[in-house]
Amino acid sequence: MFTTTVQRSLRALAVSILTVATAGLPLAASAVSPSFSDLVIFGDSLSDTGNLSLSSGGFYPKEGTTQPYFGGRYSNGPLWTELLAAGLGQASDAAPYLAGGNNYAFAGARTGTANTPPGLLLQTSVLWGSTHAAADPNALYVLVGGGNDIRDARSTFSTLDAVGNAGRQISAEAAAARLQSSLGFLASRGAEHVLVSNLPDLGFSPEAAFLGLSAASSDASARFNAQIPSLLAYGNSLGLTMHFLDMNGVLQAVRNDTVNNGAAVYGVTNLTHPCAGFLGSAGNACNVSLFSDGLHPSARAHEIIADAAFQAIGVTPVPEPQTVAMLCAGLLLIGSVVRRRQAPRA
Repeated sequence: MFTTTVQRSLRALAVSILTVATAGLPLAASAVSPSFSDLVIFGDSLSDTGNLSLSSGGFYPKEGTTQPYFGGRYSNGPLWTELLAAGLGQASDAAPYLAGGNNYAFAGARTGTANTPPGLLLQTSVLWGSTHAAADPNALYVLVGGGNDIRDARSTFSTLDAVGNAGRQISAEAAAARLQSSLGFLASRGAEHVLVSNLPDLGFSPEAAFLGLSAASSDASARFNAQIPSLLAYGNSLGLTMHFLDMNGVLQAVRNDTVNNGAAVYGVTNLTHPCAGFLGSAGNACNVSLFSDGLHPSARAHEIIADAAFQAIGVTPVPEPQTVAMLCAGLLLIGSVVRRRQAPRA
């Protein structure tokens, strides 16, 4: 784990670079509104900008391969969470909490209190909660998870019969209930603004196709997504302002554009295989692919998700997500230089 001095240096450097890099860029048509004072992120591999990588000494996500994962992320480029942070003017918030940022997400996390990797309820109540007696009421809290719970469910209950259906239903309800517990904890500490999301249809992932579990994956995803209205209602009942990211809807729109419109809107032509450099790739470039590896969205897909996230919170990003993606790549490069210079000598 980095020292406090290095953590402060990384955060200050990120803010400085973003300020310089965005100077002179054309601003979006409307100012950022509503204004959030901070961004705090809880989640899994869709949101983790490096916590699992740092905690594993860099073993994950490459696991000894040469796959082109970007800076400890499960994608070939910046994730939607860091595009969101930069577009809100809070770029350094998306840095891993192990490097001094506000991103507590861990790849592989489930929704509960498991410790390895830390589940979302552990992220909220322990990793963040142990150092935050009171939440910032003007901050935006991102709570997005459930994908790994649903992958477990579709593998454990893979049959398309009454037993399989019941098992996937129970698992979906349990995952949503644990997310409710995290919402309750955040509300108890004084949080007021929370962004949650449904899941992409995991049945369309290359992983599901490879495992022969596309139907069970789609069914489990749909059962989890059916719990989201109740999750939103529960948050509202706690006095939270709930924001909903329809990740499933936006990625379905991408698929529809590809199949029915020649990819004219999103430019994504490869829906079925990992992109170039990743295991199982058919050689398609990552900027025209929906997936990076067999499960995780490509950097292009993360840009599309980030656009939807800004719409969900009623904010026009400054600058736009595509520009932010390039800035994030620059921040990562400079941050890696700082870490190398601060690393203890043998």
